Amino acid sequence: MADVLTADVTVSVSSETELNAAIAKVNAGETNTIDIVASFSLSADTTAFQKDATVTSSTDSEIQDGGFAVLTVEQGAAVTYGVRASGTGRSIINGNGSNSRLKGVTGGALPNLTVGNDAGFEIPAGERFTIDGNLTLGVYGGLILGGILFNRLPVVTAQSIITVKGTPEGQSGRSCLDEDLKLAQPAMGPLTLEDESFLKIDPGVFFIVGRTAIDKICQVSSDGTACLWSKDTIEVVGNNFQDPGSIQGTNVHKIELKDGGQFCGVVSDSHPHGVFNGNSAHTIINTSGDFQMGATGTCSVRNYQQSGGNLKFQIDNFKGLNAHLTLTDTVDVSGGTLEINAGIYFVPVGTKSTVSTLITAPGSSAGLQSLAQRARFNAFPDGITPSVRISGDALELVLTVSS
Repeated sequence: MADVLTADVTVSVSSETELNAAIAKVNAGETNTIDIVASFSLSADTTAFQKDATVTSSTDSEIQDGGFAVLTVEQGAAVTYGVRASGTGRSIINGNGSNSRLKGVTGGALPNLTVGNDAGFEIPAGERFTIDGNLTLGVYGGLILGGILFNRLPVVTAQSIITVKGTPEGQSGRSCLDEDLKLAQPAMGPLTLEDESFLKIDPGVFFIVGRTAIDKICQVSSDGTACLWSKDTIEVVGNNFQDPGSIQGTNVHKIELKDGGQFCGVVSDSHPHGVFNGNSAHTIINTSGDFQMGATGTCSVRNYQQSGGNLKFQIDNFKGLNAHLTLTDTVDVSGGTLEINAGIYFVPVGTKSTVSTLITAPGSSAGLQSLAQRARFNAFPDGITPSVRISGDALELVLTVSS
C-alpha cells in the first residue's frame, strides 16, 4: 500500500480504498493534494469532495470507473483534476447554489460529466481535457474555456452559460475566412446550444468549435472582434422568426440560417438591430433565416447563398447614411426577400432625395439583380418613395422626396 501522509502534504493513492480515505482527509482539512500513483478500478462511487483539492497523477496512472462516479464535488468545493479515467460512469459537480467547481487540466479525462445547476467547469488556457462521453451543463451551469476540450459528443446545455476566455495576443495569423486551420486554443468539439443558453466569446478571441447548432432563444455573442470558426457549417435556427437563435457581433466562417435563425452585429439599446464593425464571414447560407444588417456599420461576406429568409436593412435616417454589405465572391439568390425597413415615420423638414449604396458585389451582377427584384419596403412615410437600382457593381437605395 502507498503511504498516506497528512497535513498539507501530498497523499499518494494506489487503490480505491486509499482514494476514498484520501478524500476523507481532504474533507477533514488534513490535506488538499492527491497523487494517483498506480492504476486501479472502482466498485462504487467515490466519496464526495466537500473541500478544495488537487488530484493529479505523477505516474500517468488511470482509474477504471466500472460504471461508477470518479468524482463528486459538492458544498462549494473547487477541485482541480488531471487524471485519466475510463469507463461509463458519470461524475457530478453539484451546485444547487453552492458554486461547486471543477478545473480540468492536462492529463485529465472523464467518461461523462454533469455540471449541475449553478456549478462550474473550467479548462484554463494552456490546458487540455477530455470528455469521452457526455458533458451536460445544467441551469446556470457554466463552462469556462480557455484551453482545449476534447469532446466526441455534443455538449448539451439547458439555460447554461459558456464563456470563452483569451486575449487577442496569440490569435494572429488566423482568419475566419481561412479554409482550414490547425487545432489551437481555445477550442472544443461539437456543441448544441439549447433551452435559452448563451455562448460569450472574449474580445479578439479566435474560437474553434466542432459541429455546432444554435437553437431558438440561444445566443452567441462578442464585442464585434471575436471569431467563431468551424470546418462544419454552424446551424442557427429559430421558431418561425419568433425567439430566434442568433449570432451577434461575431465573425464567422460558415453558417446556415434556418427557420428565423439570425445573424447580426453587436446589439445594444441604441442599436437593437445590431451594428457590424467591419465584420466578415466566409459563407452564409440563408435558407429561411434573418441576416440583419442593421442601420449602420459594414460587413463583408465571401459567399452568400439565399434561397429563402430575409436580408434586412434598417433605415434610421433619410440622409443616405446606412449599413453597407460587401459580397466579394459569389452571390446566389433564388428566393427570400431584400427587406428595407424605415425606422422613422415622418419626413423631417429639409429632407432631400438621396442615393446610397446598400450592397457592393464585384463581378456578380446577376446576384444583385436577383436581390433587387426581391426588394420589399416597409413603414416608409408619405412624402418619400423608396426604390432600388443597380449601378455597376452596387445595389443602391434611392429615396425620392415628393416635391
